[in-house]
Amino acid sequence: MYDALNVYVGYRMMWNINENSDKMIEEFFEKLYGPAKDYIIMFYTEMEMAYSNPNNKGGPDFKWDWETCWANTYPPEFVDKLMGYLKKALVNKFALSHTPGYSVFYKFLAVCHRTF
Repeated sequence: MYDALNVYVGYRMMWNINENSDKMIEEFFEKLYGPAKDYIIMFYTEMEMAYSNPNNKGGPDFKWDWETCWANTYPPEFVDKLMGYLKKALVNKFALSHTPGYSVFYKFLAVCHRTF
């Protein structure tokens, strides 16, 4: 789920390097997640901010291990908050179920958290 945006923008840029990347990203979320896009954008944004924050990793000589990942970068309260965004995106299952990303999104939630 998380790499889909990078793949989408990367392939689109291969076709046209001058295309507006902000517009592509907006289009990606709208087409794939439809009415759930706002919560998905919040999920992606906060994941990216947590990963790119050097304070979460213990400085320039960090090693990516269990503690760096799950205690510092993505602690339980952070994961719970983000899972809340994804659950809110599923509130309107009927509307979301008519978007291409629904089955991938639903399976991702079921595997990562718990089956609904």
